[in-house]
Amino acid sequence: MTDEEWALIADLVEPYSSRGKMGWPVKNDRRGVVDAIFAVAATGCQWRALPASYPHWDTCHRYHLTWSRDGTWERICDRLRGLVREKEGREVDPSASVIDARSVRGASTVGAATRGYDGGNYGVGPQGPALRRLPQPRGRRSGPQGA
Repeated sequence: MTDEEWALIADLVEPYSSRGKMGWPVKNDRRGVVDAIFAVAATGCQWRALPASYPHWDTCHRYHLTWSRDGTWERICDRLRGLVREKEGREVDPSASVIDARSVRGASTVGAATRGYDGGNYGVGPQGPALRRLPQPRGRRSGPQGA
């Protein structure tokens, strides 16, 4: 991560113990922790397989879990998305969105009369047409002999 990239998110990445809070002083470099998390995300390696040039894997993993739960990653994405949109000459916040009908189910409270009809959809769900189960011939067993 370059210095310019780090400057964009440094204030969003909080250590465990902040100024004015009780606890041990922070020993790990937050930039090194973020670099390690990005390395795991980019390479798909296991946390325990992090090279020794990064902080200890357990520390990086704990920071990642904490930042995932408290919304830090969402705040980082929001800031970076806003900067990209600003650079493109667009508004920082999107004004519209698209919802794919295959990924969002209709509410159970909406009746069939107002739901609409898709003549090409034979099945339920995103897998496409449902496969029909063929009847088994009588007298044949589907399991192992003698079962």
